[in-house]
Amino acid sequence: MWKRLSHELELRGKRLEEALRAQQFYRDAAEAEAWMGEQELHMMGQEKAKDELSAQAEVKKHQVLEQALADYAQTIHQLAASSQDMIDHDHPESTRISIRQAQVDKLYAGLKELAGERRERLQEHLRLCQLRRELDDLEQWIQERRWWQPPTSWARTTST
Repeated sequence: MWKRLSHELELRGKRLEEALRAQQFYRDAAEAEAWMGEQELHMMGQEKAKDELSAQAEVKKHQVLEQALADYAQTIHQLAASSQDMIDHDHPESTRISIRQAQVDKLYAGLKELAGERRERLQEHLRLCQLRRELDDLEQWIQERRWWQPPTSWARTTST
């Protein structure tokens, strides 16, 4: 009976370790999803810069967000490795773990795509602000040239 009790305790200990590992995975997945949800809110923001300097600031701010997203890839890979290890070792929760990991991967991929789209929008807006500045500079240059040039009627009266 002692051997049987020891065996049952060993089995229970293994099941508890498996349950703990699964719960840690679920907690880590929930934290990853929460972090990505926060980042998604930033990515969906519709900041509208009014001038070139603020547009440049928005682009730089977005670059910081994209770098944080790239850095977070390591966390996503660790989560994927953990889930794959449990699946490979026939964890009782393998199916749920696989589904949850697929959700995390899909959310991360969507966030990266959203970041790319936002980067393009911000860069396009920056180019538009730069073009507006160049047009304003050109208009001012033209106005300055008109002011300095005598009217054509002056040229006729002075030459005759």
